[in-house]
This record gives sequence, C-alpha cells and structure tokens, in this order.
Amino acid sequence: MAGLSAQEMKYEAQLAYEALASADAPGYTDKQWSILLTQAQENLVLSLCRSGMDAEELGRRAISKLIEEVTDPVIESYNIIDSAYRVILEDDYLHILKDTANQEVQVKPVSYDFLHANFENPFEAPSNKEYWRLVGKQSVIIVTNGVNLDSYKIVYVRRPKPIITVAGKSTSPLEIEGYTGLRNCELDHSVHRIIVSEAANLALAYTRNVNQ
Repeated sequence: MAGLSAQEMKYEAQLAYEALASADAPGYTDKQWSILLTQAQENLVLSLCRSGMDAEELGRRAISKLIEEVTDPVIESYNIIDSAYRVILEDDYLHILKDTANQEVQVKPVSYDFLHANFENPFEAPSNKEYWRLVGKQSVIIVTNGVNLDSYKIVYVRRPKPIITVAGKSTSPLEIEGYTGLRNCELDHSVHRIIVSEAANLALAYTRNVNQ
C-alpha cells in the first residue's frame, strides 16, 4: 500500500484540527502544514527510537527506510580526554541503533557525568570488550582502554526528509529544510494517520498558545 500522499495528509490533518478547534480557530498555510507534518513525523520517529524499535513490529516497519549503516566514518584524535577519539557522523544522523569499534568491541553509551566520576575507576574503566561512547554535536566520542581506534561501524536512524504538501511556484518554491517540491512521507503507510493526528494536535497547541 502506498499510504497517504502529502496532500492527503494535509487534508486529513486540517479536518482533525477543525474538529478539535473552535469554529473561529485560525487556519494554517501550506508551508505551516508542511512544517507541522514534518515535526509530527520526526516526533514519531524519536518516540519509536526511545521506546526501542525492536520492541514491536510496527516500530520496525515504520522506520525501516530510515536505517543506514556506515562502516568507514572519519575518525579524529580527541585530546581533551585520554584514549579518546571523535567520530564524525552523517549530517542526517538522528539516533544510534547499534555500534561496534575495532571490528568486534561493544560500545556502551555513557554520560559526561559518568565519565568524570568513573574514568579512573578500574572497575568501571573501558576494557578490551567494551568501550565508552559520549554523544556530541554531529559526532560521538569513543573512549577506548588505551588502544587506537582503528575502525568504527554504526547503524543509525537518519532524520526523515520533510513532508511538503504543495509543489510551489518555480519563482518562489516552498522550501523546508533545504528541500523543495511536493514530498510525501517516507515512513511506512501504517503510521501515516498517527502523523496526521500528531500534526493536528500540534496545530491546536500552537493556536491555544497564540490565544493565551
């Protein structure tokens, strides 16, 4: 099944919003609906990632097209922390599903507070079976047990491309996040109406905030 087109999603979101809002509630433009649907889409992806994509079939199917694998990212030295390396992530990175270092070493996500509290603790330090990972801006910091980081493999969920509900005029095309032209939702059809409902609720929340 192809699911809903971007224009159909906008139409259903408008109907849901009008049913939730009062009769005199303000409407939204094509660009605003595109932004609302795009935001609702990303909210859903993040929610599925946080709840564990493998926990249910719906989650796996919904974001299957967004899963990417990188086996040869750029690795740089990171001199602020001993035995640490910065790995540059793709621009569309959103959430890490799985990563391994130096071919087979598991990677444990940790916080900066954990790092500072346990870095010199021999019972918590990185080992030859498990390194540490801290998330930075468009990069991750991998802390090893003193060895070089020679390789890093990551499976991640990328950000979905925006939903754009109208092609726009060639002289002034509707642009969302650098994309122009009519764009349908990338996610599986099974979650299209969940996105529609979320977009309608976002529209209602914005309307109420403006009216307060």
